[in-house]
Amino acid sequence: MLSKKEVIEALKTREWKDLMESLKRELVERPGYEMAFIAFPDGSIATTSGSTSDVSDRDYFQKVMKQGVEYAVSGGLISKVTGKEIFAVAVPVEDEKR
Repeated sequence: MLSKKEVIEALKTREWKDLMESLKRELVERPGYEMAFIAFPDGSIATTSGSTSDVSDRDYFQKVMKQGVEYAVSGGLISKVTGKEIFAVAVPVEDEKR
C-alpha cells in the first residue's frame, strides 16, 4: 500500500513514475479496476496506463478539491483516457496545508 508521504511527494514534485509502478502492482490484486490515477491540484492526471489527461471539469474532482468532501464517487461516465464506461472514486490527499 502506498504511503501518504509518497503520494504527497509525487504531487509536490510531479515525479510520479515510481508511484505509478507501485499502483500498477496494487492493481494486479484488483482485477475489477481498469486503472488508477493521481490528479494534481490543477486537474491534470497521470495514470497507470501511462496516459495523461485533465479531470478538472469532472464533478468528482470538483467535490474533493473545491467542496472539501472526504471522498466522491462519480456517476457513470466515459473515461477521457480509454473511452470506456467507468465510474471514478476520488479521495483528496492532504498535507499540513490541506
